[in-house]
Amino acid sequence: MKESSKVKLFYVSEEEVEKKDESLHQVPLFTVKGTMKMHQVLSISPGILKYRDISCFCQAAEGVFDCSCHSLQEVSLVATEHAEKALDVRPDVIKHHHSGQWCVVRYDDQPYPGIILEVEEHNVKVKCMHRNGINRFFWPSPREDVNWYGDDQIMCLIPEPLAVNKRSVQIEQELWEFIMGQLDNNSAPVVTDIKRTVPS
Repeated sequence: MKESSKVKLFYVSEEEVEKKDESLHQVPLFTVKGTMKMHQVLSISPGILKYRDISCFCQAAEGVFDCSCHSLQEVSLVATEHAEKALDVRPDVIKHHHSGQWCVVRYDDQPYPGIILEVEEHNVKVKCMHRNGINRFFWPSPREDVNWYGDDQIMCLIPEPLAVNKRSVQIEQELWEFIMGQLDNNSAPVVTDIKRTVPS
């Protein structure tokens, strides 16, 4: 065979196959349902796939491919432990010294990142970003979105979001999954009365 063929042959022992098989069993596998219907699949963050049945490029000129059009879905292919991220992300009470820090506000059962501007008793003034996709946010212009929220609407404190392109940012993925888990489990604070103030 060696003299009559240009094909390289490699011998793999049964022991090597068993070792490889055993190591693969330790890798978590994730099923993505409905792949035959997908027309657009996006991989923007490591371990995260976004997909939809109808392709859309309405914001492609701005560098945004994961707009929320046509029911964009997201699936994580990375196993994460939300409990680890739950530690120390939400102080018991938001106080004056938290001014200037990034936070996530729960409004209409949706999370919005923003910067704490003022704290007055149990009310927190936050300059919030707007949403333009799953875990994609931008600063509204020319009018800022500045409002007062109840202390119990502040879901957690976060690091400054990461830039995705010139316009959009995203919350660190594990924190984002923790936040969405809080919403899905209905364990985040219930929205209470809001004092809304919009700058002129």
